[in-house]
Amino acid sequence: MTGISQVKDYPYNSLINVSSFVNMEFFLSSLTLWLLAGTVLVPHLEIGGISIGLDDASAIVLIIAFVGYFLLKPKNLFLRRDGLLITGLWVCLIFTGVIFSVIGGLFYIDEFRLPSEMWQYVKRMLFFCCTCYVSYRSLISSRNFCRCLNYVLMVAFFIGILQVFPGSIGNHLASLYARTEGQLACAENPFAYLRNYGVAGFSTAWGGFAVFGVAVSLGGLLAGREAQVKRRFYSFKLWLLLVLALINILFSGSRAAIAALLAVYILAVLLGVIYMRRKLRFLLYYVGGFVLVSGWFTYAFWNKLLFLVFRFGALIDQSGGNRVEQVKAGLSLLRNSKDWLFGVGNATQRALATSFGTEVEPAYLLVNYGILGVVLRYGLLLVIFIYAWRQIKSAAQNDRDLAIATILSLAGYFVFSFGYFFFQELYVGMLPWLIFGWVVGSFYRDSHLRLCGASVATPSFREVLQ
Repeated sequence: MTGISQVKDYPYNSLINVSSFVNMEFFLSSLTLWLLAGTVLVPHLEIGGISIGLDDASAIVLIIAFVGYFLLKPKNLFLRRDGLLITGLWVCLIFTGVIFSVIGGLFYIDEFRLPSEMWQYVKRMLFFCCTCYVSYRSLISSRNFCRCLNYVLMVAFFIGILQVFPGSIGNHLASLYARTEGQLACAENPFAYLRNYGVAGFSTAWGGFAVFGVAVSLGGLLAGREAQVKRRFYSFKLWLLLVLALINILFSGSRAAIAALLAVYILAVLLGVIYMRRKLRFLLYYVGGFVLVSGWFTYAFWNKLLFLVFRFGALIDQSGGNRVEQVKAGLSLLRNSKDWLFGVGNATQRALATSFGTEVEPAYLLVNYGILGVVLRYGLLLVIFIYAWRQIKSAAQNDRDLAIATILSLAGYFVFSFGYFFFQELYVGMLPWLIFGWVVGSFYRDSHLRLCGASVATPSFREVLQ
């Protein structure tokens, strides 16, 4: 009787164990993604003249986790045919960046300098791979990931808005996130000339991050209209996120961010015209909405808009201003075909051209890493763009939100990079890579399941994705 009883109880006990394991995976994955996304809200600390944030600590933990993962499972997602292209691009990008920077420093300025800037690429790769794995294995739903992302962005943008208003809370937040005393002084200017910097600590970087928020909100709104999905509270959150992001772009005073915002909006309208069923109605709806929102912002923030017009006028009068001079100084270091192909390294550029780096990122990357480095970096972004484009029509609702947000973000950051850094941003550069990794992971998952004749609805689909 005892043997029969044990046999009968086995399937039930097994189901309990499997269910407990799945719940534990869900809890750990959710906690990890909330922590990674929330790193953007935690102020950085200066230790020994080096800015260190929670994203740096998280990256170290992820290194340990991924080393264990690769040792325990050599045949994994990132080394299979599916993920080999992305993995290869990341590895080549980081390896060549380190080698070119070290050799450039030794050859041109006769100094050995560790290429500390490559740590930013390592962090981005780790954040990217983490969400790629979670998405591929469907450890949490894309809806939960969207919720996490939206709430973190809203908190960040509320912090940015509070910095605009005088008072103990706004002043405290301004002092908490400022990178330099100069940035803190900018937050004390009169209202019309004030430039906030949110959790980025620098106005230009904050404007670019706010454009990313616009891309996320428009991605959700476009996907919802295309699928004719009515979720009122979710739509309300997206509209609120959009308004908060627009206000922060306005108060950042960043010309590069405003140019990127126009690029994101134009591309969003084009995507809507391509994919919406009622194209004319959609076009009228969004163009009319743009006119109304522009009119309201003009009425509510007239003095602020005059300040922005003045900044653009100054840029035109100066024929591009300091950034043109930075580009000329950087490109003057490329004197032969070898320099153009491999670059001169970051240490050389900062020593002989611009000490803080050329703020026109395509030129910065070209001077640092040469044509080869530029091809690797923009090749990675191109592959992500292609995967996201393929996911727009085939993915489920929330995966489609994130796919559209990825396309809009890439377009916005490409334009923005002509006025500031995307790859090299220190404080708020990680969050976009969480979305990029998620979209790539969902693309791999859906492609693999289709190849095996399964779907996410298949009860044992996770076994297919081992």
